[in-house]
Amino acid sequence: MRKTTHEIIDETAAAYNLNTRSVTHTGRCVYIGPENRHCAFSRIVENPKVLADNEGFNCKRALEDNKAIKIKEEYAGYSVDFYYDLQSLHDHSENWTATGLAPEGMVKVHELKEKWPIN
Repeated sequence: MRKTTHEIIDETAAAYNLNTRSVTHTGRCVYIGPENRHCAFSRIVENPKVLADNEGFNCKRALEDNKAIKIKEEYAGYSVDFYYDLQSLHDHSENWTATGLAPEGMVKVHELKEKWPIN
């Protein structure tokens, strides 16, 4: 069953903290990181390994360039801009603390929910 935008945003917010994000030792976000961690975009892709050729590109460009990328059914059907905004929540370390969302992250979640109403 397809999830709403707000369900996806809340699920993403609950999935991460500073220690569980998919980042390299230098803090750069990657689709699949150490300990097989997945970023917000790669965790909603059917086969995240297809993203390997698109590392270093944002999800908008990856989706444009790589037709093998398929979004899992429950997350599919939204605009590329929605996926980009979801990824942006993950990518910015100021959104996170060691236990979950930082105050900045809470503001970002609120902004995303206003931008992407339930549908």
